[in-house]
Amino acid sequence: MNNFSLRLLLASCLLPFASSAQDSLNIHLLYHWEDTSLQDLTSHQSIYNEIFGFVQNGKEYGVIGSTLGAHIFDVTDAQNIHPVLTIPAASQGSSVVNRDYDFFNGYLYMVGDQAGARFQIADVSFLPDSAPIVYDSDSLFSRAHTITVDAPTARFYANGGSNEMNIYDISNPAQPALLLNCTTLPIWSTIQYVHDCFAKNDTVYCHAGQRGLFIMDFTDIGNPVLLGSVTQYVQQGYNHAGWLHKDGIVYAQADETHGMDIKLFDVSDLSDISLIDTIGTGVSEAYSIPHNVVFRDDFLYASYYQDGLYIFNTTDPYNSFISGFYDTCVLPDTNNYRGNWGVYPLLPSGKVLASDMQNCFYVFDVSAALSSGINDEQEELNAVVFPNPFRESFNLSLPDGNKNNYTYELMDINGKILQSGTINRNISSFNTRKDIPAGNYFLRVTGNGKTFTKKLVKQ
Repeated sequence: MNNFSLRLLLASCLLPFASSAQDSLNIHLLYHWEDTSLQDLTSHQSIYNEIFGFVQNGKEYGVIGSTLGAHIFDVTDAQNIHPVLTIPAASQGSSVVNRDYDFFNGYLYMVGDQAGARFQIADVSFLPDSAPIVYDSDSLFSRAHTITVDAPTARFYANGGSNEMNIYDISNPAQPALLLNCTTLPIWSTIQYVHDCFAKNDTVYCHAGQRGLFIMDFTDIGNPVLLGSVTQYVQQGYNHAGWLHKDGIVYAQADETHGMDIKLFDVSDLSDISLIDTIGTGVSEAYSIPHNVVFRDDFLYASYYQDGLYIFNTTDPYNSFISGFYDTCVLPDTNNYRGNWGVYPLLPSGKVLASDMQNCFYVFDVSAALSSGINDEQEELNAVVFPNPFRESFNLSLPDGNKNNYTYELMDINGKILQSGTINRNISSFNTRKDIPAGNYFLRVTGNGKTFTKKLVKQ
């Protein structure tokens, strides 16, 4: 499989979606909330930003940032999801673009990246009744773009904003203490501004925008070590965020640049990192833009701005495929930054939280996406499609001696059926007509208890 290929699962449950809605696949909406009274950011028409989840006192909570502050929801009971309270932020109003959240030992950490922001910590052990702020100061830093808690080491990483990257001791969760200002390191003249990072046991993957990805070992805080880096790679853009698979081998990275795919890297040898594949939505080569990615087991959850929420099955990272999506964005595709900001799939129940910059807070049931395990490489019929890519027509070759009638469906990326019919010959030719534009399509052939699904590319 080459680095630009994409596998899309089209399980039998796709067909009801195709007939009733073109904006979802294998993802069921449990809850949606938005507050139309909140002030938006004029340049992006955005009101909401980061999404996060945590467990406290046996209950599951979701938190989303807005131009006002942090809105907390009880998402424990899928039949009774509801707002709990709102924590006003130090900075509010139409200048607010970005907030970020993390959690450690009963405390919710809250930051912003705009004038007037302060580092705030709320004690959420009193939920659902209250969440008093126990720390509210700019003495450590005022602004941060993103924050990352490395729970096993009780360390907290503040990225971007008023500092390039700082590391704090949070062994006392309500009173963080500075451990390291990374700009004091000689290597930092190469890394510089870190937009976001993924940290696990003092190994930190630093996303440094146009400069690339840098992996640091901070075990010895007085003598950090650069373990590896990726500064040139295919479809290179603004190196935004990433997440490590639980096996420690596959690392997913999102470049926040229009038209970019997600990159999957083999990081088993940090001195020799290699690209496994690029995966994307296939919706728009001009406007599709990945923002944040999170692994849970073998599934990669991606917030894809205007394309919405996507789930990729990466059981075989060399043959990943889409197992579900939900388009949260109702605005037309433009050269802008709108739509699905973030996704949080790590709650014990499996509920998935998502935020849309214009349409706010979502809770999803993704069990259908996780139970769908057949990709387009399962060619039970030993069928062959050629040529692929094609221009106006392509051919389908079924097994020799096949005398059974098979049905076919040619679908677009959203599951809309464009052509369908019956096949009763071993080799058949299909003309896609001139009114079907260039792009990605999927051919599904069914018969005799077997199914064949193949991605097609029309040039």
